[in-house]
Amino acid sequence: MYFPGDYHLHTTYCDGNSTPEEMIAAAISLGYESVGLSGHSYVWFDDGFGMTAPEAYQAEVLALKEKYRGKIDIYLGIEQDVFAERPAEGYDYIIGSAHTIVCGGGYITVDYTVEKVTAGVREYFGGDWQKYVKAYYELAAEIPKRTGADIISHFDLVTKFNKGGRFFDEESREYKAVVYEALKSAAAGCRIFEINSGAVNRGYRSRVYPAVFILKALKELGCRIILSSDAHDSGSVGFMFDEMAEMARECGFKSAVHLTPGGFGEYSLI
Repeated sequence: MYFPGDYHLHTTYCDGNSTPEEMIAAAISLGYESVGLSGHSYVWFDDGFGMTAPEAYQAEVLALKEKYRGKIDIYLGIEQDVFAERPAEGYDYIIGSAHTIVCGGGYITVDYTVEKVTAGVREYFGGDWQKYVKAYYELAAEIPKRTGADIISHFDLVTKFNKGGRFFDEESREYKAVVYEALKSAAAGCRIFEINSGAVNRGYRSRVYPAVFILKALKELGCRIILSSDAHDSGSVGFMFDEMAEMARECGFKSAVHLTPGGFGEYSLI
C-alpha cells in the first residue's frame, strides 16, 4: 500500500539511536515522498530523554532539508511534552504528548519502567491504579492547550505496562468513561491523533496505541488520524504501517493525514 511518509521519528539529539540523516535515508529507501523528525522536548525531570541542544537539532534538520531538496521533503518537528520548559518555536509541526504525572512533590513517568511506575503508584496514589489512570487522562486532556499540538501522540500511553489488564481493567465502564471525557476535551483543541506502533516495535506491547474503542470514538468525533512508527532507529521507520492502516479501516477511517508543503493533506487508506 502507498504511504507518503513517517513523521514521528527520534534521533541521537534525544533518545534515538540513529542520526537525522540516517533516519532520512531510511525514509528514502522506503520510497517515501516526505519525512518528519520530531525530537523530544526537554523537561527538568526527563531522565535523559529530551533534547539538550534543540538549536543544533534545528540547524542540522534545516541543512538536511536543503541537501535533499528535490529528493524528499523534510519537515522539522518536535514532540512537545506538557511539561516542556520552553515553547515550541520554529518548527513545521508539533506532536503533543503527556509522559509524566507530577504529583505529591514527585513524579511518575508513565512509560519509563514498570518498576518505577508501580513504585510511584504506591507512593503517590496509595496503590490505587484507577486514581493514577484518572490523573493521567486529566493531563492528556490538556495536551493541546499546554503544547500547541498539531498532532496528539499515543493518547493511552498509560496502558503501556498493563498487558492483560495487569493493573487495571481497560474494558471497564469506569475506565472508558474517564478516557471518553479526556478524549472529548483533547479533540476540542486538536483534531489529528496518532496510531502509534512504537511500543510494539520495542517489545513492550502486543497492540498499538490507541485502543480500538478510542479509534472508534475519534471517528465519531470527526477527528483525523496519522500513522506513526515513533521510531528510535533507522530500521524501525514505517514499522507496522500496513497493519495500522487495516486497523484504521476497520474503525471506519478511509484516509490518513500526511505532511505536504501546503500543510496537512490526506491520502486514501482504501
